[in-house]
Amino acid sequence: MRYLFRLAIAIVLIGVLVWLGDGVAAHWEIMTRLSIHALVLAMLAITAGRTVMAYKWLRLLRCRGAAMSLRTATQVYCAANVWGLFLPATIGADAVRTVCASREGLNGHTVVASMLVERGIGFIISSLLCLLAVLYLATIAPLGTTLYFTGWFAAAMLAGVMLALWLSFTESIYNFLHDTVLRRVSGSKPARLLRELHDAYREYAHHRRELAIFSVLTVVEAVVTAAAFWILAVGLEIEASLAAVLAAMFLANLAARIPLSVGGFGVFEAMFVLALMLVGVTSTEALSIALLGQILKILSWLPWWFSYTLNAGSFSVPGRDTATEKP
Repeated sequence: MRYLFRLAIAIVLIGVLVWLGDGVAAHWEIMTRLSIHALVLAMLAITAGRTVMAYKWLRLLRCRGAAMSLRTATQVYCAANVWGLFLPATIGADAVRTVCASREGLNGHTVVASMLVERGIGFIISSLLCLLAVLYLATIAPLGTTLYFTGWFAAAMLAGVMLALWLSFTESIYNFLHDTVLRRVSGSKPARLLRELHDAYREYAHHRRELAIFSVLTVVEAVVTAAAFWILAVGLEIEASLAAVLAAMFLANLAARIPLSVGGFGVFEAMFVLALMLVGVTSTEALSIALLGQILKILSWLPWWFSYTLNAGSFSVPGRDTATEKP
């Protein structure tokens, strides 16, 4: 039921954006202007961004001794994203990715710990880029209420997640959680599993160089993917600078992390449109760029998903009973 509600929100938001613009016919007219060269370049940029995303996750796994090829990591990452589009938020792409990685022989605790670090640093980088985007747009035009509060939200997220990430690695928080809060149930299986997972997670504190490289790669991935949307704008003959599209993408990416709709669809497009309207792009043009970019994102996942399912011998969502972990 929650999934259907989030799906309805995504459909309604996109429908409202189309209605507030010039209608479906206007979007179709703009999209048909896209040149084949821009389409190919944008797809290559998005695919490169997906590969960087998988590569930086793979580096986190490898520094903990987990072995997997870049090809397999990209397959797992993209396949999980495809299945995640059709799963409730309580399951999601990360849970599927954990099962898929376990099927490749990786330890489940190592995989989950890597994704916790990935999400934590991802939130920090996304919040920082969003804050920079708001500051940039503020030099161009007066910010509306939504963008003004988005800037404060990004600043709060940046401070909060950095503090939470730092505390989660500290010995005092570790002891307080497991020796005080969970002392009475410390012998139970869930408490033991949580301690083992926390141990695996805290090991990343000894790999600061890898965490720094991961942070840089996260910025690279965000910029490369955002550049694909600018390529689409050029191919659609829409006047928008690279800096403006980057700013719109950074704002939209953070907004899409708010769990309001399936995959952030609708929320992403709304923020993207709002940001580009500040630089003179019409809502219809901005939404056309956003929708095309989102479609290309999904299309970039499909070949990897298809190859992964062929190797697995099944198109169904992987279940935990099919996973085998290393001891």
